[in-house]
Amino acid sequence: MNDGTRLSQSGLYGMLAGILWILNSFLFLLPAEVQGIASPIVQLLALVFLYLAFSGIGNALGSSEISSGGRTAVILLAIGVVLSLAVSLWKAGELAGAQQALQDLLQNMQDDTATEAEFEELINRIVTIGQIGLLTFLPSWLFSLVAAFPLRRAYLQTAEATEIPQFRTAGNLFLWGIVLTPLLVGGILVLIYYIFVIVAFSKLRAAAQET
Repeated sequence: MNDGTRLSQSGLYGMLAGILWILNSFLFLLPAEVQGIASPIVQLLALVFLYLAFSGIGNALGSSEISSGGRTAVILLAIGVVLSLAVSLWKAGELAGAQQALQDLLQNMQDDTATEAEFEELINRIVTIGQIGLLTFLPSWLFSLVAAFPLRRAYLQTAEATEIPQFRTAGNLFLWGIVLTPLLVGGILVLIYYIFVIVAFSKLRAAAQET
């Protein structure tokens, strides 16, 4: 396999990763039970494609820094996804119980039959649901934060080697998107990052096919 073919395949893999990430962004439309399983699977599949993309780019360009940086980032991201999934499964029963109790309490309030004790229980259930949500979120976010630095470096090096500036933009968007995720604006930056991933890797594929 020549270098042009490797770059073309890497471009395809990267595009698929970006498409899967965008697809994952819309999985909230599915029932919660389906989303809880489908989302980690889609994320891990996207990471497999990104792993293959950076491995191919590094081999084609003779840059071990690009391939090792990209692979390191992908492994860290995958660990975060798996840990968040594990926490989600571990707390699934407790979360379901808290949600059901919350629904019952809200129903009592609508019927004007809630007592002071039930109000306190309502607060406790909301806190429990929030704590479980935070526990599920933290592993993925923390590992993404650590992974953002080698991933950004891999994107920057790819941009320099291929003269495709969208790789540089993608790296910066991912880093700042992850950093700002707790402020919610980070989610918008990450979504834009997915678009730039597709654009950058499609340009890489097109350039490789022209050579």
